[in-house]
Amino acid sequence: MNGLFGGSACRQARWAFILTDVVAFLLFAGLGRQQHHESGGALTTLEIAAPFLAAWFAVAGFLGLFGNEWPRHGAARSLKPVALAWLIAWPVALVLRAALQRRGVTLSFALVALAVNAVFLLGWRGIYLFVARGLGARAARNRPRKVDA
Repeated sequence: MNGLFGGSACRQARWAFILTDVVAFLLFAGLGRQQHHESGGALTTLEIAAPFLAAWFAVAGFLGLFGNEWPRHGAARSLKPVALAWLIAWPVALVLRAALQRRGVTLSFALVALAVNAVFLLGWRGIYLFVARGLGARAARNRPRKVDA
């Protein structure tokens, strides 16, 4: 994670990224169910989110979003691979969803899925980068300075 984390902190951050992505897709599925007044419990929400989770983790993992390559220096350089991963994972998720449900996907659902999940995936990472940058700057200010003798 290029200077932000090292060792066990790096592993913890990776798991935090993975968990936050799971929450983002579950939130998407749950909000969609609520918007359409659908019944069912947590298992139904997981079934709705599953194709998106599978596609996202396959593509994002392949592109290194859970490895030491992310985040890169600067928000734009860090968020570009996230956007690319979602643009690749999105149609894969729609195909998986259509296959699992044995029916097509409406254009309106496809566009909502694209937009909402892009906002969730890019949004939480943008917030993370903003907070991490602020914490890094604070830590740099609080480091004792070497005094030349």
